[in-house]
Order: sequence, then C-alpha cells, then structure tokens
Amino acid sequence: CERIRAAIATSEFAVEGGSVPVTVSCGLTGFRPGDGVRSAFARADAALYAAKRGGRNRCVAADS
Repeated sequence: CERIRAAIATSEFAVEGGSVPVTVSCGLTGFRPGDGVRSAFARADAALYAAKRGGRNRCVAADS
C-alpha cells in the first residue's frame, strides 16, 4: 500500500491544461481468529480515519 500511495502522490494528474495533486490514505488490517467481515472492515475503517486525522496521504495499519 505504501508503494501505491507514494506512486500516486508523485504522479501528475492533468486537468484542463494544468495538474492537480492527488493523495491517498489507506486503512489496513488483517483477519484475526474469530473475525467476521464486519469486524475486520470496522478495524480497517478506523485505521483509515486515523490516517486522515494524522495528516492524510499516509497508510495506517490497525493495531494487532
């Protein structure tokens, strides 16, 4: 995810004769024993919002 985030952040996106910066924030988690889809997605969603609160343009993994 970090390589994808960095590649997007350093790319130029052309719009009407100019370029605009584009960034990506990612929230990551793995499945844990006993996890369901909802609990894993909730953890990833919380990690995503932590990335945004941390300044955006970053990847954050949920705590183990």
